Amino acid sequence: MSGAAIGNTTSEKFSYSTLLRTLKALLKRLWLLAASAIALGLVFFIVAAVTYVEVYNSNMVIALTTGTYVTTYDENGNQSKVLTNQKIYDESDANKYLVLLRSDYIVDKITAEMGSGFSKSEARDSLTISKASNTGIFKISANNKDKNFCEKALEVANKYFPEYLKDLDPSIGVVVVNSPQEPIVANKHSSIKSAGLGFLLGAVLVAAGVYISELVRDTVRSSDDARVKLNARFLGMIPNLEQYSKTALNKKTMRGPLLSNENSVSFAFIESFKSIRAKVENNLQEYDKNIFAVTSTFEDEGKTTLSINLACALAQTGKSVLLMDCDLRRPEVLNMAGIKEEGRPGIIQIVKGTETCDSTIKFVRSLGLFILPGGGTSGKATEIIASDEFKELLERVKSEFDYVVLDTPPARVVSDCLTMVPVVNSIVYAVREDYAKANNVADTLSELEIAGANIIGTVLTMTTDGEDGSFYNQGMLGLYKRGRTGNGSYYGYEREAQTDEV
Repeated sequence: MSGAAIGNTTSEKFSYSTLLRTLKALLKRLWLLAASAIALGLVFFIVAAVTYVEVYNSNMVIALTTGTYVTTYDENGNQSKVLTNQKIYDESDANKYLVLLRSDYIVDKITAEMGSGFSKSEARDSLTISKASNTGIFKISANNKDKNFCEKALEVANKYFPEYLKDLDPSIGVVVVNSPQEPIVANKHSSIKSAGLGFLLGAVLVAAGVYISELVRDTVRSSDDARVKLNARFLGMIPNLEQYSKTALNKKTMRGPLLSNENSVSFAFIESFKSIRAKVENNLQEYDKNIFAVTSTFEDEGKTTLSINLACALAQTGKSVLLMDCDLRRPEVLNMAGIKEEGRPGIIQIVKGTETCDSTIKFVRSLGLFILPGGGTSGKATEIIASDEFKELLERVKSEFDYVVLDTPPARVVSDCLTMVPVVNSIVYAVREDYAKANNVADTLSELEIAGANIIGTVLTMTTDGEDGSFYNQGMLGLYKRGRTGNGSYYGYEREAQTDEV
């Protein structure tokens, strides 16, 4: 295939994919499309109704003839002219007649007839003459918002214009075919039509805005984007899923989709994690490691779902797996697993020396793995992660478990994951489909690599290529909502955090 052909194919694919994304985005924004169309339609309707003024029109039709005269002499030598031939005037250009109709002579006659209140320019602009379909037939029109003006203007034209033409060209014959008609309204009320135009324009503007937005947004939207734009190993894609659980009040609450419950998740969801598991295991064996962290660029990218399910996938191979909730600013591992978190000691208490590993690490039979909670929230999370006690904790669990998985905060929002790099090293990176800008993701990956991290690979989460669902669209249970200040609103301490002494 030639270079030009490849370029054309790529262009067509790009245009088609952009259009498809635009249609999906419009379906999600139907309320905006409808609201904009209705609002603009209403504006057009009001403007048309307020500015509407009736314009009257009156017409008359004349026929122009031309005659051929022969000069003769009688027996006494007197000269005379005899009309030998008369036919319909075949001049097709009506412009010169328009000039004559709008001449000062005719206009002065009209303004004199109307009296004060009408200027010469208004009278002149109101008169038109146009050639009809038949040769030599012309229609004279008067258009004005004053009905009386139209009537009087054509009466003057009927009275003076034929004679005016004959004076200028004696060979012209003027016949009035239709006398001036009663003025009628020439423009109908167009408010409904204007409203329809405004409605259509509003919908088009929203669609165009969404299309341009989809065209220029530099996000990671596919596996190809993940490979090319991020320059990192690609591990796989996680499709959208949803799962509910009933509370004591018989109300449905959102829970994370868990790999351990294979009856409620799709085949694609299960297989995606098995594929990612194999690649992670191979990388860890290559670097002689058994511990890795899971992070993302910003909040709400599905990293906790990735952490807990990847840990489940590793545990299903018969290995002992420990999942540590190292997001000490917003720990959610227990909550996603359906375990009550309040009051449970964990990493914070171990670092402070008030608890031990044996008393805090619990085996969750339903998941088939061990979990070490965060132990609450802390405003000194970075200091805890950087402490010698935390490093000692990691060294111990690495020796006691086949695999250790750390769920960490977003790497571009806070520095916790960056602080762990010297002791954890290996990182699995969650990238939400069509969410963070590709350059932000790439820059964060680069910072981690500069710090010495081994990026095992990226996982594209919340993809729409697989099963349809809405779990991820719920915003990861609303944990990391982006406020007006942008990503990281929670990590910017919009709420008062619990402080702990390290």
